[in-house]
Amino acid sequence: MTPDSGRYTAELNNVGSYTIKDIVATDNCGNTGKYSGLFGYSAITYPVKVTPSNGIGTSEKIDDRQLFAVGEGSEMGNYFISHAGVDDPWYFATAYENDTLTLTMAVKSDDLSLKSSDFYLKAREDESEDVIACDDIKSKLNYNNWSYFYQSWLNDSNTYTLTFNIDASVEACDEYDLYLDKYGVQTRVNAEDKPVLIRIDNDSPVIDNNIKAAAKGSSTVSYYLGVKYEDGIIYSSKDVDLTISANDALAEKSNHNGKYSSGIRGISYNVIDDDGDIILNAGGFFRNYYGETPRPFTVKLGVPSGGEGMLFIKNASVYDWAGNRTYINGRGGADPTCFILDNKAPTFEYKSVDGNPIPESAYSDSEDKALYFNHDVEGSVLMKESYPDLSSIEVTAVNGFDKPAISSFPSYSPDDKKSEYSFNYTVSKEGDYLFDISGKDMCANQSSAARSPHVIVDKTAPDISVEYSTGGHEVTPEGKDKSYYGNSVKVTVKITDKHLDPAKIEASVEGTKYDGTSFSEEFSSGDFSYDASAAKWTASKTLDADGVYYVSAKATDRAGNESDRFKGSEFTVDRTSPEVSINFDNNSPTNEKYYKSARTATIRVKDYTFSENQTELVINSSDVAPALSAWSNEGMSHTMTVTFDHDGIYDLSFKTTDKAENGSEEIRVASFVIDTTAPRISVVFDNKDAVNDSYYNSSRKATIVVDELSFDKNMVAVTTQAATGMKMNALPAVSAFASTQGGETHTASLSFESDGNYGFLINASDLAGNTAETYVSDIFTIDKTAPELSIEGVMNYSANNGTVAPVIKYSDDNISGSGVEISLKGANNGTVEPEFSDIFDAGKHVIAFADFKHIKENDDLYSLIARVKDKAGNEVEKELVFSVNRFGSVYVIDEDTQAIVDGYYTNKPMEVSVTEINVDRLTLKEVSIDRNGDISVLKEGKDYSVESEGTDKSWKSFTYNISSENFRKDGRYSVMVYSEDRAGNKQDNRSEGKQVDFAVDTTAPSVVVSGLKNNGKYEEDGHEITIDVTDNMELVDLAVYSEEELLSSYSSEEIDDTIVIRIPAEDKPQDIYISASDAAGNITELKYDNIIVSADAGRIISMADSDKSMLSDGVDSGLLSKGISIRNVAIMIGSISLILVGMAVAVFFFIRKRK
Repeated sequence: MTPDSGRYTAELNNVGSYTIKDIVATDNCGNTGKYSGLFGYSAITYPVKVTPSNGIGTSEKIDDRQLFAVGEGSEMGNYFISHAGVDDPWYFATAYENDTLTLTMAVKSDDLSLKSSDFYLKAREDESEDVIACDDIKSKLNYNNWSYFYQSWLNDSNTYTLTFNIDASVEACDEYDLYLDKYGVQTRVNAEDKPVLIRIDNDSPVIDNNIKAAAKGSSTVSYYLGVKYEDGIIYSSKDVDLTISANDALAEKSNHNGKYSSGIRGISYNVIDDDGDIILNAGGFFRNYYGETPRPFTVKLGVPSGGEGMLFIKNASVYDWAGNRTYINGRGGADPTCFILDNKAPTFEYKSVDGNPIPESAYSDSEDKALYFNHDVEGSVLMKESYPDLSSIEVTAVNGFDKPAISSFPSYSPDDKKSEYSFNYTVSKEGDYLFDISGKDMCANQSSAARSPHVIVDKTAPDISVEYSTGGHEVTPEGKDKSYYGNSVKVTVKITDKHLDPAKIEASVEGTKYDGTSFSEEFSSGDFSYDASAAKWTASKTLDADGVYYVSAKATDRAGNESDRFKGSEFTVDRTSPEVSINFDNNSPTNEKYYKSARTATIRVKDYTFSENQTELVINSSDVAPALSAWSNEGMSHTMTVTFDHDGIYDLSFKTTDKAENGSEEIRVASFVIDTTAPRISVVFDNKDAVNDSYYNSSRKATIVVDELSFDKNMVAVTTQAATGMKMNALPAVSAFASTQGGETHTASLSFESDGNYGFLINASDLAGNTAETYVSDIFTIDKTAPELSIEGVMNYSANNGTVAPVIKYSDDNISGSGVEISLKGANNGTVEPEFSDIFDAGKHVIAFADFKHIKENDDLYSLIARVKDKAGNEVEKELVFSVNRFGSVYVIDEDTQAIVDGYYTNKPMEVSVTEINVDRLTLKEVSIDRNGDISVLKEGKDYSVESEGTDKSWKSFTYNISSENFRKDGRYSVMVYSEDRAGNKQDNRSEGKQVDFAVDTTAPSVVVSGLKNNGKYEEDGHEITIDVTDNMELVDLAVYSEEELLSSYSSEEIDDTIVIRIPAEDKPQDIYISASDAAGNITELKYDNIIVSADAGRIISMADSDKSMLSDGVDSGLLSKGISIRNVAIMIGSISLILVGMAVAVFFFIRKRK
């Protein structure tokens, strides 16, 4: 070691792995010092070696990074390989120029032919293709570069040096094995548990919100270093414990965005004050050893000695196990979080009010010592605090007083470095202000309340008002010619002002008396009383003498507000009441109050302050108001006239009040009548719907109306009207008269409810002796009774097969021949006009019908309707529904069923449908089937269904649908439908000529052929065959074809027995067709193929063999042209052994059914 300006450098040159445990220094006097700390491990380890050239392998940091290589040598057989350490594996350096990491290894081998291409490193990852080739091999080693442990064999001639150049720009954390590839054999040199570990970490730690700080003082705030805290500053009134923690994974590629990381190890930073001085160098380890889980550590930030201060975190950096370092916010930068520690509360001081110093006496709640102003006032306050929370400043009113609003705030910033902040408050509203101001600093230290000076702002001048009262009521004068009072007047002066100066009140009452002399009386200050709750000063005076008066006043308050001079309106006092009278010119009534001529009234008033507008004349009139004259004024006498010259009922009253509200007595005139008009009579009927001019089929009400002013019900008479040749009924009672609200219209009524003939007269007169014109009504008849009507001889909805002769009877007092209508209609026959007789017997009309003729055409369902209407329109109608049913049902066979009956034979069973039609409903229905003489009765709902149609007023139909299942067996069928109707008739379809007879045949004819077989060869000029044809019912025809040529055909009459047919000879093979059909359309067809009939049959067979096209197994198209269809043909091929004349005969059946 050599000294260098107090620094000593130790050089370790020998091969080996070193750990520095202690450093001991001794001076020239023998004094010693010792340092024991954590130094880590040295980066120089062999035989795995980092080449020291180009700065690689040195302890110098290059771009805050280091490159590493680590290993521990061991001998294994003839080979030696270094392996990775496990306690502290991360050593780093950075390639300085060419980003190359050179690893040197020593191997020992007796093989003198080894070369560099024989060695390579291979990564241990599964299926990895990562292989590092050996770049150089040397045969001997330098002793000085290897540890003593290996020198015992390094001098051997078979020791070699291997050099591997690795790309250090690519991060890695991989295990490798050293392989020797010699003579086609790959041999791993190192042991399984001794891999070559290559770790490269070239990246500084990433600060991605993974370094977290928790500041705990007055409260706890968490944030990430390097990321601005949300509020920028952390305030606390206590010491702060700053706990820093890291969340970081170790060297796992997937946890570091695809890169390898050695993991964060620790952090370092400085704490500085607001003057920039470093007061603390801090830092710590998150891990004490590699692989340990990161743990937090805490640094205490204390409140400065002055009780407040500002601290910052500066030069904060994080470093990993490789020594890579990352500065938060850059090298030398400061973390954006600032710590302000303050345990001293703020104080407040009041500086001025309205720009003037504040006297000490103003700090009182007394109004006498308060500061008075009649304008807006601004006050100034000083807050003594370095870190004020200006938003916390609170103004609180003292109980019963007002508080101002703060008008201006200063701005605050921690960079201000101020200890005092000034702000203003403004008093703009009137009030009595006494308040406290308090607040907090940013560290939540609360100040004491500071009491304000007492300030009163009063901008309002005293308000003067005067109240006037007379006779116990308040009044408002509007001038001497408008305001008159009949009693003494009390005037009250009121001055409203909370801060009034009583010495500055001026008030008096001024005026002129009734005799023209002047009047003046002043108010003294002692006359006024004060109401503190209303802030009002009051004084009163009472004026008893008549005259004209007004009030004058003025006042000033303590704030210097002065009122305007008040001058009230003048008013007059008058205490004399008016005198009144009324006189008529006509005072001779009829019947006490009825007058036939006009009357005139004269009204007189005597008064000094008379007013036409304050007279009250009330006239009640039933019709036209009387005529009024204008007032005539002469001195204190005032006159007007009222003329009553129209019919009507009148009464009147009069009184007046003078301008001083002195009222006269009221004079009343009793009711009287002016009437010169006779009564007017009218009648209104509610029912005007007359039939035949004067007949009514509902009640009538006659309303009698009498228009009369002086009406008397006892002077109205209603009598019966006489009529020639007609019996008149007595009149109903007249109802009581009812008068309208006006009393001139009077009504009564007559209600005609009973049948009869009516007519009446009305006479009337009024109380004045006027007689009305007699009212004569029309003569009319009330008839509300309908005619009597009945139909006899035949019961309603009856079925009749005997005598049918209906009888109609009707009667009514007011009937005419044109009011009778009779109709008879048949459901099928329509309108019927039978013979009848019409007689009048015992007050009734009788219409008797003759018996319906007994013919089939008269069978029908009939409706007999009779209508009778009288002269008043009353109408009655009756209907008789009955049937004439002497011949029973009619049958209709369905179209498809009729087609079966017409053809008789069918090979497909079908549904049979028969419809039965009858006038009446059936009381019994039965369906039966005869098959080959066997009769069976069918069940409804199982073997057949019935569809019914028709109503009580129409013919009825019953459709019988008989299922085809009843006809599935071959046989001859006959269907019978039997029924009985409500009229007692019994019938069936056969008796009515509607037989349903047919035969079902599903079996085809039987055809047996002898003397013919398929591929038959007959050497003769013609060949005869025998055909036996039979059918279970009726055979129709038989036909035989040779190819397209008809050989023979037979009708059913021609087929009596076995038929013999000759097949002519041909010089070619023939196909023979045989067809037989029966009456039901069943067809049997037989075909025999390749038949040769010829005397030269051998030659024809040879020709057929050479030309197969002349033989056909199918049906020739020419046969189809002759109308023989084989569509829908079911083919059954079989063989039947028949012994006919000792010969076996083959039979082929082709069966076709006709549709």
